[in-house]
Amino acid sequence: MKKSLLFLSVLLGLTAGIKAAGQTIPVSTKFGDVSKAELSLETYAPDTSAAAVILYAKHEVLVGYDFQLTATRKETITKRYKVLKESGKECADFKILYLSKDNQEKIIGIKVTTYNLEGGKIVQSKISKKMIFDEKFSNSINQISFSAPDVRVGSVIEIQYILNSERFWDIGTIFMQQRYPVNFAELNIEYAEFFIFNKLARGFYNFKDTNTSSRMAVFSTGTYGNPMDYKIITDYYSGVDIPAIKAEPYNFYPDQSRLGVEYELREIFIPGGFSKDYSSTWETVDEQFISSGLIRECNGNNKLAAEVKAEFESAANEKEAIETVRKFVLDKVRWNDKVAFFPNVSKALKEGSGDQADICGTAACVLNSLGYKADPVLVKTRNRGVLADFHVSTDAFNALILRITTPSGAVYYTDIVRPETYLNVLPSTYLVARARVIDASGKGSWADISKISKSTIMRSYNLNVAEDGTVSGKATISANNEAAWSMKARYTSFKDKEEYIADVEKDNGIEISSFEFSGSDKWSNSASLSYDFELKADATGDRIYLQPFFDKPHSESDFQSTLRTSPVEFSFPYTLKASFNITWPEGYEIEQMPANMGYGFDLAKSKAIVQYARNGENSLSISYLFILGHTYVSEKDYMLLRKYWNELCSIYKGTLVLRKK
Repeated sequence: MKKSLLFLSVLLGLTAGIKAAGQTIPVSTKFGDVSKAELSLETYAPDTSAAAVILYAKHEVLVGYDFQLTATRKETITKRYKVLKESGKECADFKILYLSKDNQEKIIGIKVTTYNLEGGKIVQSKISKKMIFDEKFSNSINQISFSAPDVRVGSVIEIQYILNSERFWDIGTIFMQQRYPVNFAELNIEYAEFFIFNKLARGFYNFKDTNTSSRMAVFSTGTYGNPMDYKIITDYYSGVDIPAIKAEPYNFYPDQSRLGVEYELREIFIPGGFSKDYSSTWETVDEQFISSGLIRECNGNNKLAAEVKAEFESAANEKEAIETVRKFVLDKVRWNDKVAFFPNVSKALKEGSGDQADICGTAACVLNSLGYKADPVLVKTRNRGVLADFHVSTDAFNALILRITTPSGAVYYTDIVRPETYLNVLPSTYLVARARVIDASGKGSWADISKISKSTIMRSYNLNVAEDGTVSGKATISANNEAAWSMKARYTSFKDKEEYIADVEKDNGIEISSFEFSGSDKWSNSASLSYDFELKADATGDRIYLQPFFDKPHSESDFQSTLRTSPVEFSFPYTLKASFNITWPEGYEIEQMPANMGYGFDLAKSKAIVQYARNGENSLSISYLFILGHTYVSEKDYMLLRKYWNELCSIYKGTLVLRKK
């Protein structure tokens, strides 16, 4: 017998077509009801720089099921855009991803209309079905793409589509904040009381939310066949004048502070009928990884150890022994530049290439066979957001590294694959407070790897000032641990040495010669560079004006905004020490020397100190110290940080004035 499937009805609490109070631009919520006022709009008052604005956005989620527990999720997405500037025409291009594997999801009911005002009349242009493209995006995902027709500055674009999904539990995170400012947004999530969700609100801006319920009786033609009386839960959210989401300096994951809500199914409970607990613990996640073979993958292939054993045992120390294994493994398996969290060692060895997890797993096999202890470490990198306690899932992680314990008891966390890294030196995105270690016994535990090493940067500058203001000098910069990783990663991000040099010259207003970078391709915890340079000081009349901090460690432009919507996340804690030795021609004396200064910011355990000292008639030395102890500053404390940052950067504006006697 055909099952009777119930889709829960929409209970918005707002009648279609009603204009919600508080909007900067009053709009109808009825699809297709576009006014001349919307088409005549030339600017959006809350953000006059906006190239486009979302006049109205509605996202409806309806969770449905039948009494034989076949459940589905239906989402209806409606958006209305207003193009205000030429660059805003980009809002007319749409790409929608959906899970195509085994027909788990489908996109239907696509509607696209462009509205223009011509001769005082509203003219509509609808998209042709031939201009909607459904193409393969990956093995399991398809992408639907289309562009609204006849888009001009002044156009209003309206789209609507429906997503039907078998993954009824996968509501996930729905954002109300978008890349363009939003005039008015509604989010409606509706489900039977049998579905119990964990809910998390995200974002800096406030929105209105209400929770209502209504009773409903439903008859089933399925197994039970009896009427059932139950409540429908409706969670309704709305917001007006929501600013556009913008990238902010020193923020790894902007979506973490983006306005929205996150839903995760915890339990289904039907009295007298069915009960299933979807909640989990990290221990059950550990068991899933172990049952899938994670420990086995990191403890097999003992034959590999025999090939490297002699060289391994002849290493001068434990660090060199680990490096020997690393080189051996990378000779066997080339990294394909992909990041993953579950290894397939035999496949990687057979193909001669693999992802990060494959290579870490292969190295673990060798090290475990040679008497070291290598445990897999699961990481959710910082650019994927903070690991939420209630989001207990294997999907919470996206990368795998190793924890290596040596016979002497030394413990190292390592990435293995990247040449810029080392033992206890990881890319800054991996420096998280909660990484999951699963040891050979199958026991999982949390590890804080956010501060596994201390970083120091040393800078030395010798500056010789000529009478015409020409300054020639030599710079030497060295770094260790995370600071060395940062130096190496930046250097190798350029096409070649010449491109890197050109960038340094442009940033610092200098000309470079005799450039040398050491350690860029070496797996180590150190890096250094040196170069000769020339710059031009301001020589006016009988005076020379020189700002010694031509190579500024920090920029006040980082925190120019007076509003911050996301926390500030520095890459890693470090200490910077800089020394300057300045000499000038005979016949000149110091007319003005910057004052010694010191500033501090306790919330970041940071301080900056600069001291100037005369070395004689024709020379001066400067010593500078900067310390950053904590990497996280809440958006609530942003203005305090901004004040400190401006004070800090004032140090770099210090000007030395030399006057001819």
